Amino acid sequence: MGVSRADQLTKKTITDYRVVMMNDGLKPASVNRHLAIMSGMFTKLIDAGEYHSHNPFREIKPVT
Repeated sequence: MGVSRADQLTKKTITDYRVVMMNDGLKPASVNRHLAIMSGMFTKLIDAGEYHSHNPFREIKPVT
C-alpha cells in the first residue's frame, strides 16, 4: 500500500490497494478476505486501546 503508519490510511489508499489485488489476479472473495482481516486487525487494536481513531476499512464496500 505504500503507507508506513496506520493513521495515514485513507479510503483512497485502501481502494487503490483493492484495485492492485484485483489486477494481480486475486478473485473478489480473496480480496474481500484480505480486507476483512485488515479490518479485524483495526477492530482489535481499537478494542485494546492501542489505536485511537476510526477503522478506515469500515468505509470500504466488499468487491462483488
